[in-house]
Amino acid sequence: MPELNFQPIERRDGIDRRPSPECDSRIDAKIAAIRHDLRDDITEIRLTLKELSLSLTKLVLLEERQTQQLAAMERIFKALEKIEGRVSVLETKSPQQDRTSAWVDRGVLGVLMMVFMYAVNKLGLGS
Repeated sequence: MPELNFQPIERRDGIDRRPSPECDSRIDAKIAAIRHDLRDDITEIRLTLKELSLSLTKLVLLEERQTQQLAAMERIFKALEKIEGRVSVLETKSPQQDRTSAWVDRGVLGVLMMVFMYAVNKLGLGS
């Protein structure tokens, strides 16, 4: 550290206000302590910045995952809407299908009865 040379200051009262050598050493010690404290503070700030950087990186990853999950949920909801549309169409056709099914059942029963009666007549079991 460079040596500080103080020049006497001419004052009106004529008193020399130069610091004494003991005062110089105390000032140097005080400056050294302040520099040491500043160095410690800067080191602490750097460590905190590293921690903040890691936390920010994790936050970005979480946000990216959340965005992907939201996109997947939107696709699921769209597929669900399509399925709901199909189900509602099937539900409206259900009574019509029930009627058609009843007609088919009656037709099959009628054909079976005709085959049975034909067989009975051919075998001569009828009257």
